[in-house]
Amino acid sequence: MFQSLRSTVNRLLSLKWVLCTTLAAGGVSAQTVVNPPGTVPQTVPLSLRLELAVTLRSQSSPWGKIILDESTRRLFLARRAAGVSVYNIDSLKPLAEISDAKGALAVAIAAGIGGQAGRGFTANGDAGEKSLTVFDLASLKTVAKVALDFVPANLVYDAGSQRLAVMAESSGPATSIFLVDPLKLDVVKKLEVATPAPGGMTVDGRGRLFVTLPDKDSVAIYNLVSGEALGIWPTAPCRQPGLVAFERLSFRLVMTCDGTPGIATTIDVMSGKVAASVRTGNQPGQIAVDSRDGLLYFASGAEATLTVVRARGTDRYEVLEQISTRTLAQEIAVDSRTGRVFMVAADVVRSVPPQSGGPATTRIVANSFAILVYRRMPIEP
Repeated sequence: MFQSLRSTVNRLLSLKWVLCTTLAAGGVSAQTVVNPPGTVPQTVPLSLRLELAVTLRSQSSPWGKIILDESTRRLFLARRAAGVSVYNIDSLKPLAEISDAKGALAVAIAAGIGGQAGRGFTANGDAGEKSLTVFDLASLKTVAKVALDFVPANLVYDAGSQRLAVMAESSGPATSIFLVDPLKLDVVKKLEVATPAPGGMTVDGRGRLFVTLPDKDSVAIYNLVSGEALGIWPTAPCRQPGLVAFERLSFRLVMTCDGTPGIATTIDVMSGKVAASVRTGNQPGQIAVDSRDGLLYFASGAEATLTVVRARGTDRYEVLEQISTRTLAQEIAVDSRTGRVFMVAADVVRSVPPQSGGPATTRIVANSFAILVYRRMPIEP
């Protein structure tokens, strides 16, 4: 019996086996193939590549922001006049269209509020709309539609304070942000941000709101419960700070710098000090953060590129790679559970500038709006 057991074990040891781990190798991720003892491991580089493209047939191609909810495995697409489309991020199958969300520019998710599955909110500020749509996260059915006396341009939800921050479209020297109770749907505070055109806003999940001020090279900070202005942090050497995201593990703000091409900046939210500069594309659009793997994604729709940056310790970053995407692909979301990256884009037709010297025109091709899914794959030799 023992001889038979030893024979079986020896046969098993003679079989090749593979263990895959994510490593850093030559500026890209790597997959290490481990062979039986006595052999030399081989390193197979990985690179972000287009895995799947799903086209949504629609005459209304312009779109707003996208947001991913990992807990429910859903991707929400704000599609302006076409409302909000919801997809399963694993199967990429359509789940629902949020009713009464015409003009949607952005979506915010408030999971688990009120002892329920939670609520979702859409900022409807396009196609002549001035409203918020509230929907149930479990059924995706509309709960309420709230008429507004201003045009909502963006919104974010902060779980720590249970406040919804709704930014109004600016029409003067200052921009209004309304703090809303997500259950009662009452405005509890109104903030006046001293800039005619904020670059972006984000929250830290602990009751603070951050708004970039491009005309002042700074970031304004607010308490979401009291509405109190907590201060202004300079962003130099980052000029004209634009879009901004929060990286929760390192407690860093990550922001693009419209006046400093090719550079993004991080700020320590505990001290308010600039922590590091990060290389990006020359015209970065949205930012996505994968805190689990320490990755930052900078999408540029103008350049049709996606720059992937990896954290190499506290306030040390390196460009992992820059890949080609599609024109106008600048909205982005990442699923940290699988590492898949989601973007949206559409085909465009650009006219040749007339001899008179007027500007060229760009037209989006109908029925070309698509969800693009990227995944890290082995690089072929």
